[in-house]
Amino acid sequence: MPYCPCCKYEYEDSVTVCPDCDCPLVAKVHEPDHDPVLEAGEVVFRASDPGAAMSVQALLESQGIPTALAASMPDLVPATRWFLGDMAVPATYRGEILVPAEDADRARELLRSFEEQSKE
Repeated sequence: MPYCPCCKYEYEDSVTVCPDCDCPLVAKVHEPDHDPVLEAGEVVFRASDPGAAMSVQALLESQGIPTALAASMPDLVPATRWFLGDMAVPATYRGEILVPAEDADRARELLRSFEEQSKE
């Protein structure tokens, strides 16, 4: 069954794009055995939606800064579950973009610069 690589939910075979975060589904979720950025990285950005997290990752990686995404979608509290067929409405998304410690200052500067340019 296809999985969403962003939120890691499993879907029916007929679904090709995650209805929660719009990520294309994959046959298998890739779980690296060892990710040094996740283990020793510094958080440079906190996202409240998967699109923002992926945009920031793309920006930083386009500048040669390795990134890792630590994301979570907490389980739904049974009393607040809503069902649409077989799929529960998602809980709140939280994501943190991490970069190697030696790249953290440059990553923060790039993000500040991007934010200033987008305000103009």
